[in-house]
Amino acid sequence: MQFSSIFASLALAASVLADSESFGLLLIRSGSSYQYSSIGLVDNTFEISSDNYISATITDEGLLSIGDGKYAVVSDSGITAGTEGSASFSIVDGYLEYNGAGFSLTEDYALLAGGSGPNPVAVRPTLADGSTAADFTPSSGSSDESSASTSSEETETSSTFVVQTDNGVAKVGASVGAVAFAAAVLI
Repeated sequence: MQFSSIFASLALAASVLADSESFGLLLIRSGSSYQYSSIGLVDNTFEISSDNYISATITDEGLLSIGDGKYAVVSDSGITAGTEGSASFSIVDGYLEYNGAGFSLTEDYALLAGGSGPNPVAVRPTLADGSTAADFTPSSGSSDESSASTSSEETETSSTFVVQTDNGVAKVGASVGAVAFAAAVLI
């Protein structure tokens, strides 16, 4: 039947994995000398920089990708660029998070994961036009807790579709968007 091909197309479209949109890293700390400063790579370390800006995306695995096969690697001494990244990055309420926490700066202005360092800051993922990147939660988490919160969120907002009948009329709703639905109908 035609409905079964539509459902199969919707299920396939819903299962496609995607990364976040590309963004820069902007520091937010009201009243500080580094308010609205950009994060760049200086000697392979994420820190305040007037050049060498980082353009990043969050992969569906939760890695912060900075291109050319490099990712953010989190350690106690700061965040560096490497070929094997640290997972659990996300964008929540317009701010970058690592393992559900914010960031801070060292005394030398290097970026630290977690807000417990000497200079707590917020990091806003900023698009080229100056707006804030959309919230993004990777579909695969590195801990049971993040996986559980992702699963419940996905149930409400992502790749499910529902068939309901009202007085014998079938209705299809898909949170993958009208474009995926229209493409499935046209196939």
